Amino acid sequence: MFITISNSDQADAKSKNIWFPIDSEKLNEVCKSLDIPLSSTANCFIGGLNDRDLSRIIKAPYACNIDEFNFLMKRLDSFDAREKDTFYASAVGLEKTELKDLINLTYNTHCYSVISDFGNLNRVGRMIYLNEAGGLPTEELSDLDGHKIVDDILAHSPIKAITPYGVLLQNRNEPELIYDGKHFPLYFHQNEVATFVISAKGERAFVYLPCSDIEIQKALLRLDEQDLSECQVVLESDTFPSVLMALIEKEDVLSQRLDLVNDFAKSLKHMGDRDTEYYGNLLDYLRPCTVEDAHLLLNHFG
Repeated sequence: MFITISNSDQADAKSKNIWFPIDSEKLNEVCKSLDIPLSSTANCFIGGLNDRDLSRIIKAPYACNIDEFNFLMKRLDSFDAREKDTFYASAVGLEKTELKDLINLTYNTHCYSVISDFGNLNRVGRMIYLNEAGGLPTEELSDLDGHKIVDDILAHSPIKAITPYGVLLQNRNEPELIYDGKHFPLYFHQNEVATFVISAKGERAFVYLPCSDIEIQKALLRLDEQDLSECQVVLESDTFPSVLMALIEKEDVLSQRLDLVNDFAKSLKHMGDRDTEYYGNLLDYLRPCTVEDAHLLLNHFG
């Protein structure tokens, strides 16, 4: 959705209409053009929204951190229509407006149920149970007494709120705190080649490869660290050919030459499965070789 972003709430502030969610490279370009500083706290303003649902919970001008807002938009981008309705009903009914709370709400939609159709309570009750349980075989679902489920949640829900989306109720699932307001949870959004975790002083930040240098700076900022050398760096997941991964681990390249690993990710992201498999087989055939040899060989694929 298009959102108007500005670097202040003044009338003469620099502003742009941006489509969210936005990938990290484009987001960094936006921040440069609008003079939005690198920060883990509020660093921009939302001046306008072209989405009726979002405008019910975010009122312009809205001060926020642009990376935090983009993370929320990534989460919402993955939702189906029912999940979005539950999210917005919960946000309105619970009066959640802070990004930390809204992000956490995206991880807790299974804790809430919305009744918008009172004409078929048997079906509504079954959908409430399905949302609460997370799944159920079709034959078992059809045997459930939906009316009884609705009566039960109406009697025991600690929350009862009328929203534009229907009546909001809380089921037996308890909401969890997933996002602490500082360190983003692990979240895959656009077919990342690899994910590594930076750890320091008991805290963690995730970075997704390929990435720009500023993504590492952002991670260090949220960890209150100045240099990557002061942190532990470990691959959380990857789609590298196994022989390449063995070289990376053997030569401890991740902690010493993260730029080299990032180059591998950039190249492999643009290669098809067939070329990637062929590259891995060729590396295996040429063993023993070094990571530098593997990097040189990758430059010949295009």
